[in-house]
Amino acid sequence: MNCPKCLNENLSNAVFCKNCGTRIADLNQSFGSDYITIGRASDNSVCINESGISSKHAKIFSENNQVYIEDLNSTNGTFVNGKRITRTVLRINDAVNLGQTPLNLNNALIKNFFPSSSISTANKTSIESGYSYPQVNNIPPQASQQYQSYPPQAKQVNVLVMAPIAPKSVGVALLLTFFFGSFGMFYSTVTGGIVMSCINLLLTILGFLTFGLAWFGFYLTHPICMIWAAMAASEANKSAPVSTQINV
Repeated sequence: MNCPKCLNENLSNAVFCKNCGTRIADLNQSFGSDYITIGRASDNSVCINESGISSKHAKIFSENNQVYIEDLNSTNGTFVNGKRITRTVLRINDAVNLGQTPLNLNNALIKNFFPSSSISTANKTSIESGYSYPQVNNIPPQASQQYQSYPPQAKQVNVLVMAPIAPKSVGVALLLTFFFGSFGMFYSTVTGGIVMSCINLLLTILGFLTFGLAWFGFYLTHPICMIWAAMAASEANKSAPVSTQINV
């Protein structure tokens, strides 16, 4: 005889489960009933002593050749496939939670409500590695495998989107700096344009103070602007693509 709580095999005349101590003496009489109750109290057909489960939490019964599960006004609710229910049709491969605690539908009493043809390994959903399933206290490892139909938690996935940088033309950079000096550098390098514009402004001011002598410095700064702009455009074309990370 299987224990309704931990599924451990016991002798047919056993009164208590040798593994978890649950009373199983009345199992044979319970098989013939039209319904079973599930909850924390010891007088339930299936007793689950877990926090979050009400004394009388839910009821499973047969009606018109259908198996139903009904919430008995529990505090934390009854959920079937992630949806809170009051009463709904129950199938052997459904994921049922009493509050936060998963309910094992392969319990001997619960399976008795379903036709033997509906209990098949084909109804079990197998999920590959990458997800973790809820752990239930006092349930042995062989019983915890029955919770594989429990829906996996959604995960955040990082997707890398590559966007290439628009190429810079060395020729255009030279042409702009030839006609516009430091202002033309902003096409290929903003930093260079700011630095050389400040130097040219300083030379302009010094030129007024030195009666134009400082203005000869433009013969030096102008080619520097052109060389710097050309090098900056070339380096920009060698840089790696810009990566953008989004969450889905």
